[in-house]
Amino acid sequence: MRYSAFHCPQKRTLSRKQVADLDQGGIEQVITGQKREDADRKIGSRITQEMNVLPSAATDFVVISSDLDFRHHYMSLRNAGFKVHVLHCHPSGSEAAAAAALHADSASNWSEEIVSMIPGPAPG
Repeated sequence: MRYSAFHCPQKRTLSRKQVADLDQGGIEQVITGQKREDADRKIGSRITQEMNVLPSAATDFVVISSDLDFRHHYMSLRNAGFKVHVLHCHPSGSEAAAAAALHADSASNWSEEIVSMIPGPAPG
């Protein structure tokens, strides 16, 4: 398995501890510029690179993002035989959640997935 985290240190979206934890966990950190387009470009480029070297029958892509700009990448992956799973923050039943589900093999709300993994009675 390969894990990559894309983030911009100048925006401080991750604390120093989180960055250290990623490093300690062996997660590749891809540094992006402050413009959102830079992260999108780098993520798209990584997807294209991986498509060219990984066997589609044995590879699933799991994307944790609510950005719907990646839909065309999801479709390219699926057309090439890869499985695509998206974890997002869109409310269940929303148009954005439906759009993510339309372009991926599976799409789930991140919070709902995490809550479903917690043992014990359901919160609420």
